[in-house]
Amino acid sequence: MTDYGAQTAVLICERASVTAGVRLPEESHTKEKSMNYNLVLHVDAGDTGRVAFALGNVRNYLKDVPANSGTKIVIVANGPAVRCFTKTPENAQNELTAQTLMKAGLSIRLCRNALKGFGVSEDMLWDDIETVSGGITELCRLQQEGYSYIKP
Repeated sequence: MTDYGAQTAVLICERASVTAGVRLPEESHTKEKSMNYNLVLHVDAGDTGRVAFALGNVRNYLKDVPANSGTKIVIVANGPAVRCFTKTPENAQNELTAQTLMKAGLSIRLCRNALKGFGVSEDMLWDDIETVSGGITELCRLQQEGYSYIKP
């Protein structure tokens, strides 16, 4: 039996893979792409407990994703949920939690159509809340950008 050596064996494998139409992995192809951890949470129920649950999801998610992943997290609220983001005593605890999470990168966006429909003015909202023309449109846009959709 003839000993062709390791380099000859690699050459034979490379030629066989080309003939078979198979591409051997190269260093650049075997490196993992960095994962997209961007997340959008959709809240549409007018229930402060549901908002608290969504904020808890955000807090836990931030603990779990890699620190330098560049993760973006957005809560989009529409429908009666927009009333849960107003400066009222029943929303005070969620507001404190949200303010802490917003310092860590959370963005909260409320639907202007819902605000108008439920009689909520922008000056009634928590600090640093953003408004968007349409909540559903914003959800679609973010998903097109690669955000994962969660409805807590």
